[in-house]
Amino acid sequence: MRGLMGTLAQQREAALRWFEQAIEAESQPGTRTETPTTPPGSEAIGSTTLPINPALPTIYPGDTTEPVPTQTDPLPGLDPTDVNANIPGLPSDDELPSPGVMEAGPPVKPLEVGPYNELANRSGLDQMDIDHIPSRQALRLHILKNAPTMNMSRMNDILRRAPSVAIPAEVHRKFSETYGGRNTKIKQVKDAENLQIAIDSNVDAIKSALITRGFDELSIEVFREKLHNLINNKEYRNGSQ
Repeated sequence: MRGLMGTLAQQREAALRWFEQAIEAESQPGTRTETPTTPPGSEAIGSTTLPINPALPTIYPGDTTEPVPTQTDPLPGLDPTDVNANIPGLPSDDELPSPGVMEAGPPVKPLEVGPYNELANRSGLDQMDIDHIPSRQALRLHILKNAPTMNMSRMNDILRRAPSVAIPAEVHRKFSETYGGRNTKIKQVKDAENLQIAIDSNVDAIKSALITRGFDELSIEVFREKLHNLINNKEYRNGSQ
């Protein structure tokens, strides 16, 4: 009996030591292993939900834009005193050059008088301008007053052949009283009243400048007289042949 009790006591003591050792092992760090009920990251497993595409805006942010219409820009204004404002030999007002404006025949001579289209066709890079005397606009108003029933085609033909003279471009642009903006509406109407007086006034305006540049007074008076003879043609005075 005593031997049995001793055996039971030993077994109890051994069980206690094993239990204490187990408790001590559990309390030491790094020796305890636990398996979580839900594995980490399991919430990311499965189908992916894509974000909803935003609808395209019907109104764009910022200022309202408007289509830019096409437009034709007018030619810039020219300084009548600028000798580089035009191409020598080409018209300086609103008319178009005659066909074949490049040289067609012998070059024009300084102070040569003739129909505008003929002189312009023969004037190239010669630093010469073909100057309408009287001005083209004055002649147009004169014809409108004296031949109001003339058709436009006939008038344009007369104006293309208007009396003109070849003079240095610098003289034309700096001293002509009918060049560019100096040929005002008032001036045009005044010259249209009497083309002969207009010729004298136009020639007198450039005479001193021509003399300063080496032209003699006799040559100037000769081309003045030629202009008078051309304008005496009744075609220019009243639009008839």
